[in-house]
Amino acid sequence: MLVKTEHYLAYIGVGQFGRHFDSNKQTYEFLLETASKRGDKRAEKDIQSVVFDRDFYKNQGYRRILGRYLNKFGGGTKRMGYSNWQGMKDLFTCNHYSWKERFNIPKGIFFSYDSLGETMAKADATLLAPRFDVPVFILHGVYDYQTSYKEAKRFYEKIEAPSKKFYTFENSAHSPFIEEQERFLHILRTDVLCSECSYKNPS
Repeated sequence: MLVKTEHYLAYIGVGQFGRHFDSNKQTYEFLLETASKRGDKRAEKDIQSVVFDRDFYKNQGYRRILGRYLNKFGGGTKRMGYSNWQGMKDLFTCNHYSWKERFNIPKGIFFSYDSLGETMAKADATLLAPRFDVPVFILHGVYDYQTSYKEAKRFYEKIEAPSKKFYTFENSAHSPFIEEQERFLHILRTDVLCSECSYKNPS
């Protein structure tokens, strides 16, 4: 499949999806390794109680340990200082959402994953979109274990595009646009926008 330019000037991937199974396998290994390094025997035992396999997407135990440890261990929304409670607080205090939307967003997240979990678990983004005819920019945090850094890098290396760049955010997890905001905005302004102009008006 070739992604056309009719509606797009560039593709920007943040928290880039690759192979969902491989990404989550790395997530599970990260959780177990982090618990061990911290000497958190209780967490280590809890994580080991969950068997990670090809059916991970419908494993309630795996969902439970993700919810309990991913943000806590710094591989989720942010590398440091972000909890599940903070996530709920951010959602329910966001003035851009109506109260109905605030209550429906969590429902939508769970409903969407229940509906798409199997499809995502078996997908490989490099097969779904191997070629682009627009510039591609991937901006990814090293500590991202919601969508792993290794899988984002693999996606970048395998796809074809007229031009492509990969930006590593050394101090970020899943939200480099928040964690390293100044650098993130600088890249958008100086690299992405300039590339769009050059691509739209080639010399």
